[in-house]
Amino acid sequence: MQPEESFVFGQFARILEAMRFRAFLGLMVLLSPAWLVSTPARSQAQALPPVSGTTVTLDTAPQHTLFIPDGLEVDAGRVDLLVHFHGSADTVHRNAGHAGLNAAIVNVSYSGFSSAYSGPFGDPDLFGAILENARTTLAARPGFDVTLDWDAVSVSSFSAGYGAVREILKQPAYFDRIDGVLLADSLYASFNGPSDPTPRASQMAPFRAFAQAAATGDKTMIVSHSQVQTFTYANTAETADDLMQHVGVAPQAVQQDGLGTLSFYRQAELGGFSVWGASGADADAHLEHLRYLGEWLDDLPVEKTDPEPGGPLSIANFETAEAPFDYPPLYSGSNVGIATATAERVVSEAHTGAASQEIEVTKQSQAPAWMLRHTAGGGFPSNNTPLPAEGWIGLWLKTESQGVSVQIGLDDPDSADLSTLTPVVADGAWRLYQWKIDDPAQWQAWVDGDGVITGPLTTLDAIFLHGDRSATVYLDDVVVTSGSTPLGLPGDADGDGSVGLLDFDALAQRFGAPGNGSGVPNGPGEGDFNGDDAVDLLDFDLLAQNFGVSATAAVTASAPGVVPEPAGLGLLGGAVLLVVRRRPS
Repeated sequence: MQPEESFVFGQFARILEAMRFRAFLGLMVLLSPAWLVSTPARSQAQALPPVSGTTVTLDTAPQHTLFIPDGLEVDAGRVDLLVHFHGSADTVHRNAGHAGLNAAIVNVSYSGFSSAYSGPFGDPDLFGAILENARTTLAARPGFDVTLDWDAVSVSSFSAGYGAVREILKQPAYFDRIDGVLLADSLYASFNGPSDPTPRASQMAPFRAFAQAAATGDKTMIVSHSQVQTFTYANTAETADDLMQHVGVAPQAVQQDGLGTLSFYRQAELGGFSVWGASGADADAHLEHLRYLGEWLDDLPVEKTDPEPGGPLSIANFETAEAPFDYPPLYSGSNVGIATATAERVVSEAHTGAASQEIEVTKQSQAPAWMLRHTAGGGFPSNNTPLPAEGWIGLWLKTESQGVSVQIGLDDPDSADLSTLTPVVADGAWRLYQWKIDDPAQWQAWVDGDGVITGPLTTLDAIFLHGDRSATVYLDDVVVTSGSTPLGLPGDADGDGSVGLLDFDALAQRFGAPGNGSGVPNGPGEGDFNGDDAVDLLDFDLLAQNFGVSATAAVTASAPGVVPEPAGLGLLGGAVLLVVRRRPS
């Protein structure tokens, strides 16, 4: 090659490399926390249900928050802690809930590249200050003790967040204090030099040391990577190779699906060290590692909750966010007869907790009626939580608008079916509307469907609201239960799994009493079946509708087609009159 040709070739190579680098810069801008939180794109919608809890901003910085999940349990004065770097706090909370973590969660998110994290955490006191501030903040909350301390501490990061983890692990005290590390497509390094395109040893040293400790069983370290190329420095696959070589383990080829849309092509494990290689080389493939962080969170040394079998699964409660109902209400082209529609989280109304979603629909002046398809995750199955094809699905609505009715659509999974249409009571009270997923009588064919939810898994496509005039409707607590209806079995006052005369006796003894003040249905023996904080004729009505029904064959009281035996209705009707007459003045 002549010198002139060499010069031209070199210039071309540099231009090509610059183009690749600019493309990667564009990718990284997309991955800043602000974009992760605010962009209303399909890829941002979360597939995991929200969790309820309290978020507090720490004193150490506005970008540092502490999340205290409802029901956080303290064991001998100690609580586990997860500290996550980079990414939407709500996404991290949802994934922790999916993984069943019984832990407080600190989230640290800055805008920018890894230097945005390595800079502040180059201060050796910052991580310790965060741990202490989070501890004192939690200890000062109602129900916690001032002597509370952290038990196991784990650290996770996504994308640029590794910059903080690297600086933290350099400090021997923090290295010893941290029990587990999760790097979710989140370990990059400079090359050793132009002629040595391998991860720079000085930048890898803290991670190599932790990986070695994990391989011997003293720590836990989980590394996930995508196939996204970076060209000018080592990408997450190359740094994973470096760690595997350091601890002496080789990856094995696999074909394995993970949480959501994750798909793995290789995996390695030695002691407490593991690597998961996921397919995909674009921006969305990178985001999957944050979107489905729960794939690995349950493998960290963090205490897990032990949910009651058949207990409720919350799809949406609007306490901290609106997902999966965060798409514009007119996003779907299926809407009919609507001039304008809004769906916004409000704190002025709530069935439980502090918030609900206010849905306002203005009918087109010439339209006889309207229909709103309020999509969950845009109506894409990949954006929504997989649900069992059995049990009950329900939601709470409140409205004073006349003429509204509701139904839901489920994706099953390659077709779609609609529930039966149910009128919404316009009395300004929170009421439950629910359907039995595995009862064909409560479903009808929709898109390529057959009116039967066959499963084995299904997802919520949308909530459908219908009306003949403009309306305002409040939505809260979308839940799925497998062992009972979201109200339990309405009418089962003694908790024996069936509704009979013993339940009538139990309810009669409580007639006229207030509920427990929680705004949710009471447990067995209390009798407030509809959750309106009063034991009254409405609860007897629910008992009557389910008289003679057992939990294994129950059809929910809000669903159409529930017809109790005539003899049972007559018996209960007379008995209720006796109760009303005996009620003290």
